[in-house]
Amino acid sequence: MHLTLKEETTRPPARNHLQQQERFDEFGRVFNNERPHEALEMKTPATLYRPSTKKLSDAPLEYPTHDTAKLVMKGGCIKLWKQKMAFIGRAFEGEKVGLRQLNPDYWLVSFASLDLGYIHSQTGKFQTDNPLSQPEQE
Repeated sequence: MHLTLKEETTRPPARNHLQQQERFDEFGRVFNNERPHEALEMKTPATLYRPSTKKLSDAPLEYPTHDTAKLVMKGGCIKLWKQKMAFIGRAFEGEKVGLRQLNPDYWLVSFASLDLGYIHSQTGKFQTDNPLSQPEQE
């Protein structure tokens, strides 16, 4: 499948990223809806696909090694302290993230077992690169 994808979508490459994405999208549509597959007894993947009946766990995320957990509000922000807000990302709206204080200046922000980044205690600025591994600039 990957060789076919490469041959049909990248040779020659499109003029820009948008046109290249259109080629990939068209390939996916044909591959899943029109092209029969020998491994599927000459049926298309779309005719055999069934959504999973398995539901994701509704168990709330726990952050036992963190100092606190905060709900990411609409717009992707968490409320810190003294009305200070920090933008974490819209993908996390409605989810809880864990905050663990690393030192007086920085908090580690995690989602489940994934460390997302760091919040500066004074400014509320969120950053993904580790400020503790960088030399201080004067």
